Amino acid sequence: MNKVILMLFLLPFFVQSQENFKWDIITDSLDQSKSEIFAKVKESLASVSSPYKLLLEDSESGVIKVICIQKITNGNYYAYFKYETKYMVKDNKLRVVTGTIYCSKASKYPYPKPSEIYPGKKACSLKEDQYYAVMNSLKSMINLKIKLNISAVKKEDSDW
Repeated sequence: MNKVILMLFLLPFFVQSQENFKWDIITDSLDQSKSEIFAKVKESLASVSSPYKLLLEDSESGVIKVICIQKITNGNYYAYFKYETKYMVKDNKLRVVTGTIYCSKASKYPYPKPSEIYPGKKACSLKEDQYYAVMNSLKSMINLKIKLNISAVKKEDSDW
């Protein structure tokens, strides 16, 4: 019951969709200018989404596009995933779109492809339970980083 109340409370603050490793989150009612939000996004990327590679930074159009790297481990297995995130900024609004996720390196070949459906051991070199554990960890970490970036933007500046 408490979870339902919490979800209903948080729903008006942002709209989020996540489907098959793609996120599209719109946060409005930020009560900040485009330039303030843009600066906070840049600042949060350095602290939350590191390591990342900057692809595009255009303050006039309010767009920042990065490729982030996420390492996932499961026992002796590890995999590095890269994913593209685009931040679009307007006065009082922030939209975060993440997609194009792929494995760039892993301890076993063939590398796993992010999916909701287990592709079989020959396609990803993992047993089914390992595959889902890796994919669930990947989803959780990406989701956490996105939410931390949004929280950093929402955070009020303090003189203290």
